[in-house]
Amino acid sequence: METNKTQNTNHKNKQPKIKKEHDQKKSATLKQEEKTKQTKQRKYPKPSVPRNASPMKSLKEVQEYLEDLAETFRQLSAEDKLHLLIELGKDAPEFPKQFELPENRVPGCISDAYFIVSEQEGTLFFQGVAKAAISQGFVAILLNCCNGLSKEDFEHIDPLFESFLQQSQVNASMVPSRANAFSNMFTFMKTIAKKIVKQ
Repeated sequence: METNKTQNTNHKNKQPKIKKEHDQKKSATLKQEEKTKQTKQRKYPKPSVPRNASPMKSLKEVQEYLEDLAETFRQLSAEDKLHLLIELGKDAPEFPKQFELPENRVPGCISDAYFIVSEQEGTLFFQGVAKAAISQGFVAILLNCCNGLSKEDFEHIDPLFESFLQQSQVNASMVPSRANAFSNMFTFMKTIAKKIVKQ
């Protein structure tokens, strides 16, 4: 009889512990579900120069834009960096399809990317597009930075892009072919800009 009483007491003592463990597991599950929900609903920051905004006019503005953007990228995980690039790409202006020609295609890019340039009163204006969503994010950054610059300022923008890539680590987790997309596009932009400058 005493044994049964002891067993019943032990059983009662175990019940609160089991219930507590169950509640903890349930709470952890709910927290994980909420975290997953928040991740799916997360709105990634947009570029500081929105679509159809006035183009940048000076290297100082470009530097400030790239520093802010690099700081944003630096705070994100590798996966979220890619998501941000995709979001940036959605805000790039449309590229006229009639200019998707072999001579306007960026060499070295796995996915097709095209750029054209025009000049107005000593100021350069680029248009570009990439068929891959992540590369299109690079296009948006390049257009935001380069459009509206004078020929002279454009020739001195290289160090700002080098600093941005280093600080943002945006290429760190990418395969080499994708990581080189930004540099390949910018190199092509410099090539076509030189042609128009000589005209």
